Parts: sequence; structure tokens; C-alpha cells
Amino acid sequence: MKRANLRKTVTILMLFLFLLASLTYSSYSYSKRSAEKLVGETLQYFSLSQVRITLVPFHRKYPVWMFRFSFPDSFDEKFEIYTSIFGNIEMTNPRDIEHRLREFEKIVPHPYSKEAIEQARLEQIESKRKAYEKGLMLFEESSFKNAFKKHFLISEIEAPENSSTYGVYFFTLPEWQASLSPQKSYPIPFEVKAVFPIKNNRIEASITPEEIEKAIDKCLSHPHVLNYISNNPTPGIRLRITGDRLHWNTPELQEFLSELKGSRAEEKEIRNWARVIIDGKEHQYFSFYLNSISGELIYTDTAANGSKPLLVTMEATN
Repeated sequence: MKRANLRKTVTILMLFLFLLASLTYSSYSYSKRSAEKLVGETLQYFSLSQVRITLVPFHRKYPVWMFRFSFPDSFDEKFEIYTSIFGNIEMTNPRDIEHRLREFEKIVPHPYSKEAIEQARLEQIESKRKAYEKGLMLFEESSFKNAFKKHFLISEIEAPENSSTYGVYFFTLPEWQASLSPQKSYPIPFEVKAVFPIKNNRIEASITPEEIEKAIDKCLSHPHVLNYISNNPTPGIRLRITGDRLHWNTPELQEFLSELKGSRAEEKEIRNWARVIIDGKEHQYFSFYLNSISGELIYTDTAANGSKPLLVTMEATN
């Protein structure tokens, strides 16, 4: 009797599991077809990279299917479609992906086709070539070329069209860009990223190599900086300069000065504030503004002071 009851229980359990598996597969099939229908023609270029049952994002009230589609040739080109267990579209991430996909279908060739990607690659190469040629021409015609070449190895020259570097105060003007490596030997490698404005097809630059080197020397002799370097691995230090000052983001600096000292710096004083970034390990860094004349240093201590700027004077450091 017991054996018969056990067989009956096992049979019922097997039937239940078979029914559950059948319903789950049917739900998956209906939902997958719904998701692929929404993707449309773009399904030729994106592959289904992940499927799982989860809760509706932000609501988390009931389980749904999540289908993630990814573009094989890119790390971060992906989107997600969420469907109910009955195959109805619940939401997408990003929310406007259906509109984007329909717009892609109107473009010939399709933006994710091999033809379009190759075309974009060639256009990018051509754009970089033009940016380099224009940047080099402007540099050769510049008033600062000879002085800078005596002090720096100059690379990555370019004058890209319609480029606006984030944080640069003259964001309405075209840019000339270059990396400057000091020829003078320092105990830690320095790189100076220059972004100069272009006016009337000429590079506007009044900053001098001596001012840049003075900022580097002040940085490497500053007690606060030396203390940081002695306690942290430092593979390199970066400076960001523009044509008439030793930093990019003047509005941010003026805001810090106004909060810390009660007034904004005058135009003739602002050029002496250098933006310094000390690189660390695993994408960590310590950044600050350093006055190359007075030695005043401004940084934000996010851990201890709620991202408010802190002012360190040479007297206080000593």
C-alpha cells in the first residue's frame, strides 16, 4: 500500500513538474516573440544576451521576463525589454528604445550594419586626420611654438571641428588641443593637457612655459602634496591649462574662492591657479587647485566635509 501511494505521489509530482515546465516554456516562447517583434529589423544586428525572470524594475510587484539584447561589437550597447508571463510588454530600458528602434529602421544603411559601422570608422579616421592637420598648421603659425618646443615634447596635436571639452571656460570657441611633456626631469612624470581657444583662425595663448614649470615646481615642493605622495602610489601627475590660465574650469574655481575667501579672484590673479590631478592606482586620483604664487591649495574632501571645498594655506600646512 505504501509503495502504491509513493508511486502515485511521484506520478502526481512528475505531472505537476511537466505541466510547470510546459507553462514556463510557453510563457518564455510567447514573451520572447513579443520582445523580438518590438526589436524589429534591429534584431539582425543585436543578439539576445541574457534572459531571466525578475521583478518589474522600480515597482517590484510581480515577476516578469527580462530580455537583454546586446550589440556584439560593443561593450555597452544594450537594451532590455520586460514582458509579463503572458507575453505583454511591461516596460523597456531605456524607456524610449522602441522609438529609437523605429527611427533606426528609417536610416539606410542601418546604423548598426557592418556597412554603416565601416563608414563611421572611415569618417572618424578622416575627421582625426583633418583635426591633426589643422592643429599642426595652427601650431606652426603660432607665436608660442618656439618657446614651447624648448620646454616640452608636444604630441596629440589637433583642432577638432565642433569640439567642446567639458569644463573649459571658453566653451563657445573652437579649440586647439595638445599634450605637453616637460623636457625637464622630475621625480614623478608630468603631463600637461593644453586646450587653447582659437580666434580668427589663430591660437590664443599668453601662458608661458615658465609659468607652467613654476606651477609644477610649486606642486612638488608643497608640503600637503608631498605628504599625499609619500602615502599614496603616484604613477603620474596631470595639469590642465588653457591659453591664458593654468586651469580649465574658471567658474568652478571662482565659486570655491567666493565660498572660502568671500570674494572672487580678479582676472589677473586667476591665471596663477593651476588645476592639478595626482593619479593613483585603480583609477583613483586626488585633484585640487594650487596657486603657483601663494601656494594656497583648494580641494574637496567628500568623505569628511560633504563635498565642500577646503582651503589649505602654506602657513597652515607648515
